Amino acid sequence: MEIKDEPITTEKLLEIHQLISNQTLADKKDEGAFRSDNDVKVIDVANLKILHSPPDYQDISKLMEKVFIFFNKDKNGKFIHPIVKGCIIHFMIGFIHPFADGNGRTARALFYWYLLKNGYWLTEYLSISRLIVKSKAQYAGAYQYTELDENDLTYFINYKIKTMQLAFDGLIEYIQLKTKEKRKTISFQKIEGINSRQAQILNWVLEDPVDV
Repeated sequence: MEIKDEPITTEKLLEIHQLISNQTLADKKDEGAFRSDNDVKVIDVANLKILHSPPDYQDISKLMEKVFIFFNKDKNGKFIHPIVKGCIIHFMIGFIHPFADGNGRTARALFYWYLLKNGYWLTEYLSISRLIVKSKAQYAGAYQYTELDENDLTYFINYKIKTMQLAFDGLIEYIQLKTKEKRKTISFQKIEGINSRQAQILNWVLEDPVDV
């Protein structure tokens, strides 16, 4: 949120990767650094089949510069809906695979960043990562189908938008639940002698009664 209106640069991208991969990678030197070899492969864990071999590591800087231009330049003669453009940015990070690990987390971070930059403030409250974890096969398939069909991004964009819709539905459901809880708590507070903490406890008991 603090940098949502700033242009993306190599330095900012590496800082983001370092933050989200801190103490989660096999080798600490890979935190906040582009990969330095071609040992990275995208594997189907079910059958150990190679789904994608990323571009040569020596091309990463050049390819990422093109992604940065696409991210930062809003007016390029053609209108691309910001949500669709955010999906493309997500795909490109996964395709280029600039890091030894943590590419998915970084791709989602840039997706969020781009939508926030374009005024989609609700994105801050959407939990997309949780849904991707639940649909790993579909997520991998969206990449694979795109690559097999002459890089037709429709597959990945469709998957991503469906995931956003599910995340939005989940947020609405959560808000409705919390609104309902708040109303019950307020009704308990109207009881003489009941403070806000006691009202909350009564609400919990009502929602999850236990034998005493």
